[in-house]
Amino acid sequence: MGSRQLSRRGLVLARRSGETQGRPESTGFRGRFGSTISDVARRVSISIPPSRAGGGKTRARAARDGLDIRFDEGFAETLPYPDASFDVVVSMFGIMFSPFPETVASEMARVLRSGGRLALANWTQSGFGWKMASGVSQYLPPPPPGTISPFLWGEEATVRDRLKPGFDAVETGVVAITWELQRRAADSAAFFTQNAGPIQLALGAV
Repeated sequence: MGSRQLSRRGLVLARRSGETQGRPESTGFRGRFGSTISDVARRVSISIPPSRAGGGKTRARAARDGLDIRFDEGFAETLPYPDASFDVVVSMFGIMFSPFPETVASEMARVLRSGGRLALANWTQSGFGWKMASGVSQYLPPPPPGTISPFLWGEEATVRDRLKPGFDAVETGVVAITWELQRRAADSAAFFTQNAGPIQLALGAV
């Protein structure tokens, strides 16, 4: 048996205000839903939360692919790097889960060199990621008052507003992706139990 789910990802490309300079370096934010890999000269990966930094699977994949990546622990709200450290910052389903989006946007701008590039991939509110999170939310305690939905990072107007102070040439788009899970239902459940943050949180609460 297999299953098919439609997922929509909001893609964002932006440029740090100023002129490009320095050698190619990048930092990536590894979130609960995936990891980042970019084709640059030197790579640094920081995990959210720190307890997942440099997990065995991620290190093994990097070694298998011959990638020179340094894995650090830290938080997106207080990146442990000097100002203007990187030419590229990439986040794939990582920074969207921070409860302080404006702070994260400011930090990404801070560590980028002038003219550096920012690339984001975030779940939207119209795809499988949103449906999955909504489905398991009934098993979690209610969020604190004022909690900001991570899926707002999938809305163009919100993204442009958050990036406006530090970035220009912002480009956004939505990509529809069909997930083909060619396995038994039990195997699909095991996959998401091991890889999907909302499901892991729900299981930890029961």
